[in-house]
Amino acid sequence: MRYLTALLCSIALSACALADDSQQRFVSVTGEGFVEAVPDTLTFSVVARSTDSSLEQAQANTATIINQVLAAARKTGVAEDRIDSSQTQARPEYEWRKQERYYLGQTVIRTVSFRLTDLEQYPALLTRLSELKLNQINSPQLSHSQQEALQMAALKVAIAAGKRKATLMANEVGASLGQALQVSEGRAMQPQPRMMMAEAARADGGQEQGYSYALQRINASVQLRYALNSADAR
Repeated sequence: MRYLTALLCSIALSACALADDSQQRFVSVTGEGFVEAVPDTLTFSVVARSTDSSLEQAQANTATIINQVLAAARKTGVAEDRIDSSQTQARPEYEWRKQERYYLGQTVIRTVSFRLTDLEQYPALLTRLSELKLNQINSPQLSHSQQEALQMAALKVAIAAGKRKATLMANEVGASLGQALQVSEGRAMQPQPRMMMAEAARADGGQEQGYSYALQRINASVQLRYALNSADAR
């Protein structure tokens, strides 16, 4: 009987604690912030493809083009560790004619990826690559080498903005802001970095296409919950 009484008392105390917690006043806000920086890394890739009755000949054809790609990169001054030419695919090629499949030969596909940290190399490299018999030159992607540090900086701005908002709301209802009860990172949309084309004068008096790189905004969002203290607790 004593055990049952103790158990009932324990349940009663737990219920009281839950009731007290559920009556705690709080304010929930969303904090948003951003930092801006010019992208300093550019990545893109090119593709060479060849189909031949002989696999060896198809490999030789693509190897010729890839060697030209690598020579163009070296001539532009791109460092070897910024180039990846290891991606290779080989497969049989077929064509459907009147519901019948015809064998065309062996296809070899080679991809070369570039990761440029000197963005001024891109226009000259693109010009040289455009003169080669490549099947595809993919669009460049811009990013930051210090992406994580920039994201952390944006997160600090978002937290500070959220706290200011929570403080304002607390003051407006005659309370003061208490301790943080909960914080979680939200999902912030990240805009695609922009690259703008511009004409630059060459030394020989002609014009060549150059590029300028706009500031990119790195966004952050947080969900914050603070306890509300009574006005007397200020």
